[in-house]
Amino acid sequence: MKTSQLYLWNGRALFFSPIVETQSHRHHLLQITIGLDKPFLLRTKSSEPWERQRIVVIPPDQPHQLDGRNTSVIYLFLDPESHLTRQLIPDVHENNILSFDFEQVEPLLRQLWRYAEGQCNCSDALQLTDSIVQIFSSPHVSISKLDSRVEQALKIIRSLPVKQISVPELASQVFLSPGRLAHLFRGQTGLPIRRYLLWERLLDALRLMTQESDLSKAAHEAGFSDSAHMSRTFQKMFGITPSEIFKNKSLVQVRLCDS
Repeated sequence: MKTSQLYLWNGRALFFSPIVETQSHRHHLLQITIGLDKPFLLRTKSSEPWERQRIVVIPPDQPHQLDGRNTSVIYLFLDPESHLTRQLIPDVHENNILSFDFEQVEPLLRQLWRYAEGQCNCSDALQLTDSIVQIFSSPHVSISKLDSRVEQALKIIRSLPVKQISVPELASQVFLSPGRLAHLFRGQTGLPIRRYLLWERLLDALRLMTQESDLSKAAHEAGFSDSAHMSRTFQKMFGITPSEIFKNKSLVQVRLCDS
């Protein structure tokens, strides 16, 4: 069996696996999915028929279900608030899943296979993620700047060792009323503050799980009440449980890369 590859940076992740099958889920990352050798199956609801796809761009918080078993699939996950992600094609930000012809990525095919085969270092993989985004970016996209107070709130949240802070406390640090910050934050990130905090705790837990074999310890360090709570949240947002990814670490190569 091929070894899965997971490279993590602040704000992006690159994942290759030949064995992923998810339940219907949604997460706050923009996702670009590429079937390297053949199509994968995708649908937005479990009640809908499967569609065969080679390349899709899935916007943040868009429900979807994917079956990539026995297919070599690469997944690029991007922080939707990053400048890099905001360069992407306009329709991505309109909650539409977009499909593309495989010819779009053929110039990168050699590099994509090198990554899938574990032959890339962090620098090579980071350059590959930039190249993938460039393919789907548009020079005609008007990149709206985040409100400075929302930007500051995001920095405060990400600087917390454990991503737990009340809305009034966060609002006071950016000199807004709780109601005004909540309205601005949801309008610009697409998520309420509490759900965004939960999302950040989940990302912290994912990073910890790459280094820590004890899921309970990783869950507590990330701010979850226990491993069951973390696993339920993980499955709800990614469609699979952490144990399904990390059950055999010899088949998963994980690299924590500098941004």
